[in-house]
Formats: sequence, C-alpha cells, structure tokens
Amino acid sequence: MKRQLLIVLLVFGLFASAPAVGTADDGRRGNIVVLLEGPGEFLEEPLVEGALCYETDLMEATSGRVIGTGVDCLADITAVGDGFLIDRTTIFRMPGGEIWANGPTSVVPTTGGSPDFTHIVGDIPAPGTNSIVDVTGRFAGASGSVRLSGAVNMAAFPDTIGFNCLFVIDLD
Repeated sequence: MKRQLLIVLLVFGLFASAPAVGTADDGRRGNIVVLLEGPGEFLEEPLVEGALCYETDLMEATSGRVIGTGVDCLADITAVGDGFLIDRTTIFRMPGGEIWANGPTSVVPTTGGSPDFTHIVGDIPAPGTNSIVDVTGRFAGASGSVRLSGAVNMAAFPDTIGFNCLFVIDLD
C-alpha cells in the first residue's frame, strides 16, 4: 500500500512539474495560446507608425488569468465588400519578454450570434510564413507564426474596440 501511494505521488509530481498546456517550455519554441479580452484603450502615441493602436488585457487562454497586456495596431484599412482588410501588428507583452507579430487580417460584419460584437476577425498565415517580426527577452531568437480568430465590437471605433480574440502563437 505504501509503495502504491509513493508511485502515485511520484507520477503526480511529474505531471505537476511539466509545462502547462498552452505555454512554451523555454519561451523560444512551442505553442502559446492567449486571449486579448476586454475594452481596448486607444493609445495617443501609436507603437507602430501610422497605425491606430489599442491596448487591453492579455490572458492565458486555459486559465483566463491576466498575464500581461496586448496592443493591437491597425494600419492600411481597406474596404473589401462588406468588410475590411487590415494590416495588423499585435504586441504580446508577457512576463520576461514581448512578441511582435504582423499579418493581414480579415474583418467582416457578424450575421448573428452575440449582440456584444459587431465583427468577426481572422488571420491564418500561409504554411511556413514567419509572421513574428520582433521578439525581446526570453523570446529572443524565436520565429514562427501567429494565428488569430475572434470577435470585436467596433461600434465606438476609432475611439475604442471591444476585444474577444484568440491567438495561437506557434514558435519554431
């Protein structure tokens, strides 16, 4: 009985010490899954030249815990049909470093669902595309892609944007 208890404790200890799902084990490779959630505060001084930038909470997708801030910078907004194509740069400010990602983002009006959001947004990089344009701190030297799927409330745009966006950061 004592031996079985010891084995259970040992196995539990191994799982407890493993990196959490959705985080990169060394900060330079793996998957990080995060949310930009909440009202985006307009930044008077944009972090990307010529862009409209909005800052909001950055949360772990698995726990909902706030781990930093995210800044979404929108430039070259082009009307396409009922929606828009936007050159988006997102800055993920996490403990120990930042990841800057850039990509073309589709923004289309919602046709149903939650009344809290006006548009669906998405960016799916082509295979092999490096959409990470800058990294700092523990992410130094990393490359990879960032996928976006989400919804935004643009009723008060350009003053503010309400975010509910899921990002999958794939570090090589």
